[in-house]
Amino acid sequence: MQLKQAISLDKLHLLNPLVNDYLNGKEGLDHLFTYKPKIEEIANVIDAKKDFPFREILHQALEHQYADFSLSAKTKNNLDALLQTSTYTVCTAHQLCLFTGPSYFIYKILSAIKLAGDLNNKYPDKTFVPVYWMGSEDHDFDEINHTHVYGKTLKWQNEDKGAVGRHSLTGFDKIIEEFEELLGTHDAAQEFIARIKNHFIHAANYGSGFQSWILDIFSDYGLLVINQDDAQLKSCIKSIMQDELLNQSTQNALKANGQFLAENYHNQAAARPINLFYLKNKLRERIEREDNVWKVVGTNISFDQAKLLRELNDHPENFSPNVFLRPLYQESVLPNVAFIGGPGEVAYWLQLKDVFNHFKVVQPLILLRDMAIVLPENHLKKLAHWHISIEEMFAHYDEIAKDFVQRFSDNALNLDDERNAISEIFEKVKAKAIEVDPNMGRSAEAELQKIFNSLANLESKLIRAEKRNYEQQLSQLENIQSKLLPNKVLQERYDNFAPVYLKNPDSYFETLLESFNPFDQALKVYQT
Repeated sequence: MQLKQAISLDKLHLLNPLVNDYLNGKEGLDHLFTYKPKIEEIANVIDAKKDFPFREILHQALEHQYADFSLSAKTKNNLDALLQTSTYTVCTAHQLCLFTGPSYFIYKILSAIKLAGDLNNKYPDKTFVPVYWMGSEDHDFDEINHTHVYGKTLKWQNEDKGAVGRHSLTGFDKIIEEFEELLGTHDAAQEFIARIKNHFIHAANYGSGFQSWILDIFSDYGLLVINQDDAQLKSCIKSIMQDELLNQSTQNALKANGQFLAENYHNQAAARPINLFYLKNKLRERIEREDNVWKVVGTNISFDQAKLLRELNDHPENFSPNVFLRPLYQESVLPNVAFIGGPGEVAYWLQLKDVFNHFKVVQPLILLRDMAIVLPENHLKKLAHWHISIEEMFAHYDEIAKDFVQRFSDNALNLDDERNAISEIFEKVKAKAIEVDPNMGRSAEAELQKIFNSLANLESKLIRAEKRNYEQQLSQLENIQSKLLPNKVLQERYDNFAPVYLKNPDSYFETLLESFNPFDQALKVYQT
């Protein structure tokens, strides 16, 4: 696998306007973020994070989480480094998608690893550790229970409710068997499946198996994987959760920036009066306040204020932040200098500056993850032979096919010359008609439009007829686009990483890391 080109994201229009303007430094957005997305700002974030207070708790929590795992030497070194005041983290986060879900899960983590490595080189007196923050408390199982491999969809059937990290592994052996059947019997695939079985089959729950597996996949890079469903870590944010429960602080802090975004862009998500769930056993439901009673939606569980604060103090693990408070939780318990997210994540993190300020938590540098696609060598050669760029392949297929036929056909399929000639004639007709009756000008224009419509219809028929002469080439072109945009979605957001990884198991990560750079907003195109 090798990098063939990097295409500026500005050319592809893949980002929403807010993220695009933020990354390009548009003026008038400073109230949405604390640090500009430039590497020079890292020094300022380091300074703001230098008094991080929870190093021992973080280390103890991770030691407890990793107690039954086999860690690489580099992972163990990075874990112990968290105790040093000169150590900082670079973090990304994602749900626990089946077998990692789409490829961009891997790209996110590699972006964090790459930035941590670059910062270690830039600041040799400090240590930067890559972190993957597991969205283990998310309860939308339908979002994470499937993946796409070789055009097939694997779907895990499990009836458990609540936080997905707590799900039992009922039925997981069957989905591993289906994955194995798709990947094949060659040595690399068998080793890959064996590692998955090793981590999941005897795990206590899905979150534990997933955490162990991701630690293993990235063991050479010292990645730390954090399960947010942790009593010790949540004890660090009890004051934040109390403020939220009593004062609806997040929703209030979001108002100013929310209004700005609604008027100029789009609010990525809408806050609730209380942005916490109640989490217990197989339950994760919203908390709502009615007068002086806090109720757990869909249950008979309720608290008065004294009981609520006692529950929070004694069992902080029973409270789960939603999409707005999760960043506050993460940044409270990590000495973090940069958060790397996808376009949607960057957009909602840009809503949160006033929330960070209210809770007196440092908002980190916010960066877009690296974006990538992988195409076979024969596909890229065909496009080069036809002089078709990757950028052009993002158009609607009908437009691509039309342009292809017009470019290569020996027949005249474009009737623009005829349109121009008819237009000149009708100008004369129109002038004569106006001499007779000034109102006749509109009638002449209407007749001209009818002729133009007929020409457009005839032109479409000519192109359709000519397409039949290029049926083989157009079929190949459609196949290439289906690799780039499977199911009309960018490849990295649909296809699982395993098929490409297993072709290059010894070099896949390194090839990506060589060209990844979360400060460089480009779509990397790789050949395999």
